[in-house]
Amino acid sequence: DSLTLVRTQNLASPLPEAVDLNRAVELLQQVQDQLQLLNKDQAGELYQVQRLRELLYRISTPEEM
Repeated sequence: DSLTLVRTQNLASPLPEAVDLNRAVELLQQVQDQLQLLNKDQAGELYQVQRLRELLYRISTPEEM
């Protein structure tokens, strides 16, 4: 019967480990810091792409006399 199987599996599985909340906070802070750095890098790349587009437009557009 499936209920017996589930109970047997639950009894055989290792006990859950206690959660270290201090370590969890540290890991969360690390992830948030990395996301901020990534966002800054992406913003810098976007600025460079926009700047290149602007320069290409200026080069490809004939100057008015």
